[in-house]
Amino acid sequence: MDSDRTFGGASNFVTKCKNELKWEDLSKDTVMDVGCGYNFYCSRAILHQFPNVGLLIALDKYPSVIMEMRPFKDELFENKIMSKTIQCSAADIEIR
Repeated sequence: MDSDRTFGGASNFVTKCKNELKWEDLSKDTVMDVGCGYNFYCSRAILHQFPNVGLLIALDKYPSVIMEMRPFKDELFENKIMSKTIQCSAADIEIR
């Protein structure tokens, strides 16, 4: 992703992925947001473009990102967390 670390930047990135990778229906797919960050911008952008995604795994190498997760003013995101469509985990993909 480029240096535009906003929800709008994440939405543009997801749109680019959608177009280049020909994403249409992710209802049977698992998507990972590696390095989700405190604001979960990419996770939220994925949900807004693909609200029926099968499973979204949000990873960040810093446990505080996941443990200090706060309520968002994003009802869709909150509902998907409650329904376990989003799973969050602290993990560093560079370490086995």
